[in-house]
Amino acid sequence: MTERSPYCHVSWRTIAAIGSVESLHGEFGDGRLDLDGRPGDPFIGISLNGQTVDNYGHTTAYLTDTDDGRYDDDPNFDRAVGPMQFIPEAWESWQIDADEDGDRDPQDIDDAALTAAAYLCNYGSQRHWDNWWVAVFGYNHAGAYVNSVKAALDRNQRLRLPEFEGDDELRQHIPYGVWIPLPEELPEEPVTEDEE
Repeated sequence: MTERSPYCHVSWRTIAAIGSVESLHGEFGDGRLDLDGRPGDPFIGISLNGQTVDNYGHTTAYLTDTDDGRYDDDPNFDRAVGPMQFIPEAWESWQIDADEDGDRDPQDIDDAALTAAAYLCNYGSQRHWDNWWVAVFGYNHAGAYVNSVKAALDRNQRLRLPEFEGDDELRQHIPYGVWIPLPEELPEEPVTEDEE
């Protein structure tokens, strides 16, 4: 992304955080990515039929099929696909052949990770928390999802990486400002001792 969008500054840690939340880095269920970066069995999410409940306890969006089942094997409703869990229509719009193998495959972690980065960069510089929040919310329209990705990002920030010569170029660009998560709902006012 440094070459494609030098002013974006999306970090690998953010992409890893999304991958962690979306598919446990390709290990959701009994899944595992092969050495070529593809799962043995394709990652296909739950039906977006407006009735299925997701991991956050929310009913899914209602998205009728946009890909004739090409990516998700479902001719009726869309399902998120691949280790980065792209909706087929979004994949069609953003897909990138990151490993230059001639195939743009949402199941390929290389293609999916770079496509996710490009999608996030569409929301502006990722050095700013407000852009970061809006971009991740755009990836999955749920405040709880954004908070889960932020928690995964915080874990990634604590990773200790080996130092390399010239590692200044590899250091992550952290968004400016203080992270303040948006509450799902307003908390109740505390009761004081005088009111009891």
